[in-house]
Amino acid sequence: MTIERVKIGFVFMLLVLSCVSSVNANNIRPKGVFDSDDVLKLTLIADFNKLNTERDKSAGYLEGKVIYNDKKEVELPVKVKVRGNYRLKETTCEFAPLKLKFSKSDVGRTIFRNNRKVKLVTHCQENDEMLNSVIREYTAYRIYNSISEYSLRVRLVEINYVDSNDGTSFQKYGFFIEDKDDMCDRLGAKEYKVMNVRLDQIEEQEMVKMSMFQYMIGNEDWSVPMMHNVILVKDDNHSPYIAIPYDFDMSYFVNPPYRKEITGPVETATIYKGDKVKFDELRKQVTHFTETKNEVLNMILDLPQMSLECKQRCLSEIEEFYAKLETKSSLRRNFMAHVK
Repeated sequence: MTIERVKIGFVFMLLVLSCVSSVNANNIRPKGVFDSDDVLKLTLIADFNKLNTERDKSAGYLEGKVIYNDKKEVELPVKVKVRGNYRLKETTCEFAPLKLKFSKSDVGRTIFRNNRKVKLVTHCQENDEMLNSVIREYTAYRIYNSISEYSLRVRLVEINYVDSNDGTSFQKYGFFIEDKDDMCDRLGAKEYKVMNVRLDQIEEQEMVKMSMFQYMIGNEDWSVPMMHNVILVKDDNHSPYIAIPYDFDMSYFVNPPYRKEITGPVETATIYKGDKVKFDELRKQVTHFTETKNEVLNMILDLPQMSLECKQRCLSEIEEFYAKLETKSSLRRNFMAHVK
C-alpha cells in the first residue's frame, strides 16, 4: 500500500467521523422545561395591568415575550391569559394565575418544544407568607412526582415581570405546571372527562397512592366522582381509570393566607377519603411510601427558597404522617376506620 493511499484513507476516515459527530450533535436535543429541578430564571413581558384588571379567562390571549438564558439568550413570542377559579378573584389574589402558550414554529429547539402550553402559578399576594405557600405547593407536586409517575410535573421559576405598557418590573417566584395533554402524551395515556365514576372503577394501587398522599398533605379538596381537582386518564380503552391530582392550595401543607376563608379554623384533614381496600394492598403502599421518605424529606431540606421556619413545619407534618404508618392499629385507625 502506497503512502498516498494511506493518506487518502486517513483523510476519508476523518471526514466520516466528522460527519457522524455533526449528525450526532444535531440530534442532541436540549432539555425540556420539566427535565430539570434547577430554578429557571426568565423575564416575562405582557400587559399585566390589563390582565389583572379585567381578569376574564374567556377573553383571548394577549401578546407577550419570554426571555431566558440557555447558554445564550433566548427570546420567544408568547401568548398570555389569566386562568383559575378561586385564585382568579381579585379578593383572593392581587396577581392572577396565568397560562402561557407558544407557537410551534417559535419553540423549535428550545426548552418549550414539547410543552407549548404551561400553567403558571404566580405569587398571588405581596407578602412572605404567600411566597412560602407558593414554594410549599410546588413541593407538594414534587412529592407526588416521587410517589407516582402518573403526576403533573412542575418547574420552579424566578420571574422578572415587565409590564409592556409602562415598563414597570418586579421579581417573584412562581412555578410552571405541565399541561395535562403533554402529560398524557408523555405517559401514553388518554384523558376522560366522566362524572360519577365510582372509586372501584379506578386503578387500585394508584387510587391508594393518591388518597394517602392527599391525607399526607392534609387535603380534602378533591373528589373523583365530581372530577374536582382530579384528572382521569386511561392507558387504553380496556384499562381502569387512573386518577391524577392537582391544585393543592387548600391543603394544610400549603396553607395560603386565604385558605381559612374557605376551610375555617380547621388545622388538618383527619379523614382518609380513599375507597375500601384490602389491608395487604394498604401495607404494600405503606412500603412504597416508606421507600420515598428520605427523598421527600431531602426535597424539603434542599429548597433554599423556603424559610427555615417553613421547612421545620413541613418536616414536622411529613414526619407525623409517616409515624401513622408504623403500626397495624394506626393504619386501621387512620386509613380504614373512616372509609365508607
